[in-house]
Amino acid sequence: MVIRDRGKIKWLPAAFLPEQKQLISEALYDLSKLAQPILDEYQIEEIEKKICYAMEYNFFVTISVWESGLIHKMSGYIRYLEPLKKEIRMEVGTPSEYIIERISFANVISIYLNS
Repeated sequence: MVIRDRGKIKWLPAAFLPEQKQLISEALYDLSKLAQPILDEYQIEEIEKKICYAMEYNFFVTISVWESGLIHKMSGYIRYLEPLKKEIRMEVGTPSEYIIERISFANVISIYLNS
């Protein structure tokens, strides 16, 4: 008589209830969140210079933005700086269907110029 064993499957954790599965996925999502990085004066000045340079010469840029614990990368052209609201207006998408995104300058982590 041959004994059929389930192997490693019997040692895997089981999620019996849908609520349990949802709580586990929420906990893993919360663990992946990061604290907002603190930039020093030199880094802020460097970001400002790159933004001005990209606006003047119409460079395609990639901006890393911190939002709710996650870092998003956005690519496009910088079209306008709003000095009162401290926002960057960036054109994202294809030339036929572009969207103007508003990015708070306080959430910008880094900027890369793609010439």
